Amino acid sequence: MTKVSYILPFAIMAMVTVFYTCTKENSSPKTRQYLNLDPTVKYVGKQKCIQCHSDVWHTFQHTGMGLSFGEATKSKSKANYHHSQNTVYDSSLNLYYQASWKQDTLVFTEFRLFEGDTIHKRQEQIDYIIGSGQHTNSHLLEVEGFLYQAPITFYTQKGLWDLAPGFENGYNTRFSRYIGKECMTCHNALPTMDSNALHLYDKIPLGIDCERCHGPGQLHVQNMIAEKIIDTSKYVDYSIVNPSDLAMDYQNSLCQRCHLQGVSVLKEGKDFDDFRPGMLLEEIMDVYMPSFSKQNDLIMASHVERLKMSKCFKSNQLSCISCHNPHISVKDTDEKSYNKTCQSCHSNYSSNHENLEISTIQSQDCISCHMTQSGSIDIPHVAVTDHYIRIPSTQEDKSKKFFQGLVCINNASADNLSKVKAYLAYYQKYDKQSYVLDSLEVLIESIEDLSVQIEYLFLTKDYESIVLLHEKSMKENYNHWTNYRIAESYFALGAFNRALIYFRQALALLPKHIDYVNKVALTYFKLGNNIDAEKNYRYSLSLNSSDVIANCNLGYIEMMKGNLLAAETLLQRSIKLDPDYRLAWENLLQVRYRLYGKYKALDTADEFLKHHPDDIKMKKIKQKING
Repeated sequence: MTKVSYILPFAIMAMVTVFYTCTKENSSPKTRQYLNLDPTVKYVGKQKCIQCHSDVWHTFQHTGMGLSFGEATKSKSKANYHHSQNTVYDSSLNLYYQASWKQDTLVFTEFRLFEGDTIHKRQEQIDYIIGSGQHTNSHLLEVEGFLYQAPITFYTQKGLWDLAPGFENGYNTRFSRYIGKECMTCHNALPTMDSNALHLYDKIPLGIDCERCHGPGQLHVQNMIAEKIIDTSKYVDYSIVNPSDLAMDYQNSLCQRCHLQGVSVLKEGKDFDDFRPGMLLEEIMDVYMPSFSKQNDLIMASHVERLKMSKCFKSNQLSCISCHNPHISVKDTDEKSYNKTCQSCHSNYSSNHENLEISTIQSQDCISCHMTQSGSIDIPHVAVTDHYIRIPSTQEDKSKKFFQGLVCINNASADNLSKVKAYLAYYQKYDKQSYVLDSLEVLIESIEDLSVQIEYLFLTKDYESIVLLHEKSMKENYNHWTNYRIAESYFALGAFNRALIYFRQALALLPKHIDYVNKVALTYFKLGNNIDAEKNYRYSLSLNSSDVIANCNLGYIEMMKGNLLAAETLLQRSIKLDPDYRLAWENLLQVRYRLYGKYKALDTADEFLKHHPDDIKMKKIKQKING
C-alpha cells in the first residue's frame, strides 16, 4: 500500500472542484465514458478519499449529508433531555415515551399509567441517530442485525420531542417498523445487507460519504497509486465522477436520487443501490409524486420536483449545484452566494422591484421572497426552503385541496406498468384511501403482469380471484411478495395445505424474514402439525428474541404440551413487549387458571382491564370464571 505522503503531491490536481465551469475538453456530453460506472469497479470507503482530500472532508463532514447518520452518542444528538421536555404521549395507544441517557447509552422507555401507577414498561437501547439535526433527529435500534425505527423524533427547529413521522394518528408501530434498503440508501452510505431478509444488515456505514456522489473509487485510487494523473483543469478524469463535469440532466439525476422523495418504482432487475453517479435516474427507477390541487403543499425532500416547477429552471436549466456546494454546510454558506446566482440572470433587479422599500432593494435578497420557508405536509414541526421559485402570491387560496393523481417526475415516458406499481405502492405506504385504488380501475386492465394483478386484488381483499387467477396461470416462479399474497389468499379461504406451499416458497427466497417464518409456523399449527410449528417459532426467536407473535404462539404450544411454567414465561414476555396483544393475555389467563386457580386468573383479567377498562369480552370472561 502506498504511503499517504506519496499520494499527497497529486491531491490538488485530482481534487473535485464543484463550481468549475464545464469548458473542459471531452466534457459533459460523453457521460457514459465514466469508467467507474462499470459494476465491477468497487467502492473503497471514505478513508481512502480522505487521504488525499482531507480539506474537502473537513468541511463536508459538517454538512447535512456528512451528518446524515451516526451512532447514538451525546455528541451526535441535538435533543433536549430535560425531564419536563423529553416525554411524548400517544393518545391513540395511551402510551408514553421518554428519552434518557444511562451513562453513554441512549434509552427509550415506553410506559403506560393507570391511576398514577406504571402498569407497562418497556425499554429499548437506541443504536443510531438518523438526520443531521438541522431539522430532526430520528432514532433506530438494531436487534441482532435487524434494523427498526423507534417511535419518537426530536424536532430541532422547535426544540421538542414528538412521535416520529408516520407514527401519528393511530399508526404508531412502536419498535417494529422495518428500515430497509430504500430508506438506508438515501440516508446513509451504501450498507452491506444480508439477502435473506428485507431489513437484516451485515455492515452499517456511518453517514453519506464521498462515493455516493462521485461513484466507486477503486479505479481512481489505482490510477493515483500508479501516477496516472489527469490535469483536471484541462481534461475530465473519467476514472471518477466530478458532478460539475456532468451534463445538466445527469447532475440533476444525481441529486434526485435522494432529494426527490416519492414513490420509487424500480426497473426490472434493478435495485436501490444500482444507481451510480453518471447515470440517469430513469435507468434504475421511476419516481412518482402526488399531485394536489394546491401547489403550495410540499413534502420535505421535494427539492428537485419543486425546482422543476420554476420558470428559472425551465428557461435556464438550473441544477442543484448552481447554488449549492455539497462540500460546505448551508449554515456556513453566505446567503449572498445564493442571491448572486439569481442576479447572474436578473441583473435589472432594482427596476423590477420599484414598489419595495429601499432597504430591501439595497439588500438584493432574492431568496427570502421568492423561495420562502414553508412547513412540509409529511414531516411535522419543520420549516424548509421551498425550491419552487416564483413571485409570491398575496391572495390566500381558500379552495379545498384534493388529490389529482401521481406524476412521474424523472421520466415522461413511464409506461402503464410503472404507473400501476406506483399507485399500488402509494396506497400501501402513504394514503390508504379508496380513491387511490379507484385511479387504477382503467390502468389495471391493460396490465398482463400476473404479480401486479395479484397485488391489486390482494389490496382489495379479493382472495377468491387471486386463487382463480393463479390456478389458471399455472405459474410457479413468483417473487417472495407474490408467493406471500397467494399464500395469504389460500389461508383466508381455509385452504391451509395450499397456503403452506406458498408461505414456504416465500420463506425459501428470504430464509431469515421473520414474518414469513411465523406464517409458516402458524399454518403448520392450523394443520395440526405442532412439531413443525414449534420448530419454526423457535427458529423465529433465534433470529429475534423480541418477536411478539412467536413468543405468544410458542407459549400456547407449551401450554398445550402441559409445560405451564414455560408457557407462562413466554406469554409474559409477549405481553411485556406488547401490552395490547389480546391473544397473549387470554392464553396467559388460561395458563394461570390451570397453574394457580381461579383467583390468579381473575387477577390476570383485572390486569388486562387496567389497560382496556371498557373491554366487554374480558368482563364476560371474568364473570364466567367467577361462575
